[in-house]
Amino acid sequence: MEEENVLDDLSNVFIDENANDLSMLHETAVLLRKHIKQTNGLNNEYFSKAELQLEHQANFVHPLLMKFISWIADDSMPPVSDISINKKVVAVCSDITYLVTNVVTPKHLGLSIYLHHSFGSKKLIDDLHSHGYTLSYTEYRHFLTSAALHMASRQQLTLSGTKQIHVSK
Repeated sequence: MEEENVLDDLSNVFIDENANDLSMLHETAVLLRKHIKQTNGLNNEYFSKAELQLEHQANFVHPLLMKFISWIADDSMPPVSDISINKKVVAVCSDITYLVTNVVTPKHLGLSIYLHHSFGSKKLIDDLHSHGYTLSYTEYRHFLTSAALHMASRQQLTLSGTKQIHVSK
């Protein structure tokens, strides 16, 4: 008799009232992760100034992730067609994309550029990188080197021997 009471008590421990919700969330996470993993970064290239703008950042993240985070953030639960670009949602989506893929996002590059330009602090960039907000300082330096090499490759000597930047149209 006493053994039956113990078993009844134990059976209550293993019943999870949220099991259905947890399995749905798990399925959603698996689906989103699969789509996020398809995000392609730029191979040995970086984003242009125009690509660092909010609209381009929103286009960089996977649309399903964007909709999902928008629905989490907005109490009114707008329909799929009414999702608008929200800076905070784009930032969270960029962070999730960077976390899942380690692909450089426009947000992470743009913030690194801004912080270095405004404060010139390696420690600040590396501290924010450790929290997932920016590129590492080393990655940022790779960007600067790449940008400098790109500009140098566009220079041409003029008749006077000075260098002039070639602008392609």
